[in-house]
Amino acid sequence: MKKILLTTVMAIFSVFSLTAANQNIANLITSSDWNSIFPNRAQAGHAQGATDDFYSYTRFASAVDKISEYSVTFSSGPEGQGTSVAVTKTDGSSWTYVITSSSWAGADYTVDYSTFCNTGNDYNDKRELAGFLANITKETTGGWADPDPSKSANDQPTGSHGSWGLHWLRELGPNGSATAKSTNCYTTGSTIDYQPAAGKCYYGRGPIQISYFYNYGNFSEFLYNNTSLVSNPDLLEQDGELAFLSAIWFWMTPQCPKPSCHQVMQEIYDESATSYSKAKMSKKGFLHTVNIINGSVECHDGSWDSAKPLLRSKLYRYYMSLIGFTTNEISNEDMGEYSTQCNETGNNMQGYTSCDFQNVVVNNCSTPALGIDKELSGGSATLDANVTLKNGESIAWYKEGNLIGGATSTIYTATETGTYKAVVTGADCTKEDEIVVSAEVFICSEPALGSDK
Repeated sequence: MKKILLTTVMAIFSVFSLTAANQNIANLITSSDWNSIFPNRAQAGHAQGATDDFYSYTRFASAVDKISEYSVTFSSGPEGQGTSVAVTKTDGSSWTYVITSSSWAGADYTVDYSTFCNTGNDYNDKRELAGFLANITKETTGGWADPDPSKSANDQPTGSHGSWGLHWLRELGPNGSATAKSTNCYTTGSTIDYQPAAGKCYYGRGPIQISYFYNYGNFSEFLYNNTSLVSNPDLLEQDGELAFLSAIWFWMTPQCPKPSCHQVMQEIYDESATSYSKAKMSKKGFLHTVNIINGSVECHDGSWDSAKPLLRSKLYRYYMSLIGFTTNEISNEDMGEYSTQCNETGNNMQGYTSCDFQNVVVNNCSTPALGIDKELSGGSATLDANVTLKNGESIAWYKEGNLIGGATSTIYTATETGTYKAVVTGADCTKEDEIVVSAEVFICSEPALGSDK
């Protein structure tokens, strides 16, 4: 298991808030950040019909707030057939619908939609945000050049996919036409639960390009307790908030046997009981989001365009750099048991086979982040855990493994060299980070006496 350390980076080009222990989307990304990273998003007069700032930060934040009102429990349907979806809202309303064309084969599983980039694990919340931004950028980009992770959002190459994210409202038409709608209406598939409406097309719309009539039906029942979006799918390219809601819903919702993108980025799923023929399936990380979203097209065996998953990987690493992850932390996403690419030469993924992901216990303690090693300066070094303790949590400090008595604040002043550790303890979990404090280094000027005299 790789060691999780989040370094506080003070970089002039970083456009994201780096406040430690952020627990909500407004602290992870601001309106100013949004405008910097998506300068070419759809605006009024757009070729696909936008009449205003379609993908505005306000609509994104509003969608995050609105979907946070929902909680869903997935379970096996009547007589063990299909999937029962029990929706509950914070206003007390609730409803249940059954998807008979998809069987839930695991134990009951509840999804709290307020945990989108908001689990209490600050490191994974930021990883999840980077993964979400990477995928919605890939789905909607109007760019043509790779992003440069070494540069800020305001200093990208001309035509960077990153700076052209959230440009398209819907899937491009034949031969990449922006104005013509796709000739593929996506009306194939099971009609047990939903029937495509006559004359309607279910091509990709919105930030994650939700496609196929059964996805429109499932999302509509989740959001409205009716199937109105099957009758009027065009609403997703007319209402920016609704478009974001569809993207977050798809990101957060497991569709057995597929886990959700949220689960894989938060590392709260486990398929250890399932045997796969593809070694890539045992990997963790961003590659699973691509397999969930577009697996059969980009991740599995066949004559697929490997440039697409590679671009998603580059975008993920690009957004990680903007959010403030260090070079080593970004490199760790492609080392050991982690990977960002679902399709590499001779090494692909496959479809999911069982719902074994629901049994992981989530460690929700706040995560200390001590940053880079320090030197004593003037006889001391200030160690900041960069964490806000939640109710029921406490923090303790250790030096060389020995408890430092009385040190119960999130900030500690070290006056001696050594290895220090901050440990946050909650009701049923602990999180820790350590840092090395070394002696202050003095650099003396060398006298210059000149030549012999």
